Amino acid sequence: MELKRKIIEVSPEKNSSNTDAFEESKQIQISSIDENTLIDAKSTKTIKKRKVKQITIKSLLKNSDKAILNDINLFFFDCLETNQNYNSSKNEKKNFFNTNEINEKSSYFLNPPFIAVKNFLLSKKNFEDNSQENSLEQDPVIPLDESSPVPVEAKIAKLFVHCMLTNGTGLATLLNHKDNIENIKAGNQVWVFIVPFTLKGEVVEAKVIENHLGYSICDLVSVIEPSNDRITPKCIYFGKCSGCHLQMLSYKDQLDFKKKCVQAAIRSESSKIFNNNIPVNNTISSPSEFAYRTKLTPHFDIFSWLPRDKTPIGFNYVNRREVLDIEECIIATNPVNEGLKTSRKITKLNIANFKKGSTLLIRETNLSKPSTVQLLDNSETKKGFVLNHKDTVEESVNVFKYLTDSPSDLLSLLEHFGDATKTNIPETISYNFVYQANSFFQNNNSILAKLIHYVRCELFMVNQKRVELGYPKIQNLVDAYCGAGLFAIGCNIDFEKVVGIEISKESINNAISNAERNLIKNCSFIQGDALKIFDKIDAKSPSCEYNLINDQTAVIIDPPRKGSNPDFLKQLVEYGPAAIIYVACGVPAQFRDLDYLIQLEAIQTDGSTGSQISKEKKSAVYKIMTIQPFDLFPQTYHVENVVTLIRIN
Repeated sequence: MELKRKIIEVSPEKNSSNTDAFEESKQIQISSIDENTLIDAKSTKTIKKRKVKQITIKSLLKNSDKAILNDINLFFFDCLETNQNYNSSKNEKKNFFNTNEINEKSSYFLNPPFIAVKNFLLSKKNFEDNSQENSLEQDPVIPLDESSPVPVEAKIAKLFVHCMLTNGTGLATLLNHKDNIENIKAGNQVWVFIVPFTLKGEVVEAKVIENHLGYSICDLVSVIEPSNDRITPKCIYFGKCSGCHLQMLSYKDQLDFKKKCVQAAIRSESSKIFNNNIPVNNTISSPSEFAYRTKLTPHFDIFSWLPRDKTPIGFNYVNRREVLDIEECIIATNPVNEGLKTSRKITKLNIANFKKGSTLLIRETNLSKPSTVQLLDNSETKKGFVLNHKDTVEESVNVFKYLTDSPSDLLSLLEHFGDATKTNIPETISYNFVYQANSFFQNNNSILAKLIHYVRCELFMVNQKRVELGYPKIQNLVDAYCGAGLFAIGCNIDFEKVVGIEISKESINNAISNAERNLIKNCSFIQGDALKIFDKIDAKSPSCEYNLINDQTAVIIDPPRKGSNPDFLKQLVEYGPAAIIYVACGVPAQFRDLDYLIQLEAIQTDGSTGSQISKEKKSAVYKIMTIQPFDLFPQTYHVENVVTLIRIN
């Protein structure tokens, strides 16, 4: 770890030149690096006395962020005013930066405009130089021993921001918007700079810290011309901490941005869904814009040269794997912040016992009996926190008692939920959930009532349409990836039978316990074999235990951020439920999965009616009804998305 902190990052070439738009001469010559210095092809770091492979287009492509490449491609398509759709799974090496083949322009991609210089913020020399001031906030000189090459000075570039990427950063170039468009349309190559905490239309100063395939990662130095949309962030750590990305935007603009992120994911991952022009609804807001997170996982590193009592505990600096000391997180709930204070104090008292870094856990809970739980006074309910990953967490989730049968009424209800000025607040019932502190459970409790109610109403409206078309009523629900049983228990009052399926035995035990503590009789939970996950519910299977007839059953899936997998998706289609609700925190993966279902001919994209399909195809065919984003993670670029599919044959 200490060795890595004595490294400067540079561009792949020792000698290269490129356009510099803010210099009068328009050209710069990058000075040569010490002749004894070799360049590591994988990390582009300056290392002495180490033989490394030559950098190639292939290695650059491998180590570049595929999501950023997708977003850059969409930006260039928009600049060219083309309606062509980009599909990352098939055309990754084509139509890139206005060229048919990347290799044709290899010299360009191997010669970025600026040397990348990454100054580490926590180092032995920096600590020693600033020990009297007791500050780690300066931009230090990189610590090098006497035999090391002289550090390369970082170049400050004046950049024009043209759009925001789906990771919340700004895409910038050396040219203003008009000149940039003309340059691209003329067929010239344009190097892209990725700058955090910037907005469309801004002019900024930035330093290049990493060079990749056609783009550079930058640190923001200053905003020369701010956007009219920019607001003052509330957090004192914003701009340094990597946890939040959008505090410089109003909450309304954040919701609009997240809708556009879903649209961009559709465009990148599934051209057929994009060409069907299925509308994406406006993002459903979180009742709490701040103080919503019920879980934090701060961490720390140990260095032999750093006094243990000076060890920073918090989250990574933006663009760096270095820890920024965080005393309070304003997107966390009050109990979690109290837990953060306590956890920091305990850790610092015992820091001498740590030989290496560690990750801490703070989670909000309603539980009041175990001695490991710290209680806080609250006028409404007693909330506390747990710090041990083996502790039990208790959480209450409110659910609307009655359904909404109109899509417009539903969206209106969800938009104004929690508004104290509204008198028509719906009646709710409360379910209690228990789970181990290290288990998965949604981290924004304030929005769960909205999310569960939306899923219930979507299933209700799907059922109505199916019955109108002459199909049987949906009476059963399957909650795949059920975890502690959030959707199974939250939706149970609308169905005769509910079955949750999960591979994790611990999660199944939690779900069974949660059904019992809420006196729910129609919910069952089973540990499913990943290779035969529907066998115990499929009436056609010899090992069936629950006999859930497929055309009378709906399935909810809520997989991890990486999405589902082909084996599961094939089993899902073979089972053929009447409806599928796909809940996703990883939206690109969600639409990759849906595109895979299109390849299986399980999603209709050509406008065929159900009666036409039923004559031609016996296996299940679905139609996408709605696409609905939810903001479970305010102030960050992350977005939850719900897609409803109805079987039409």
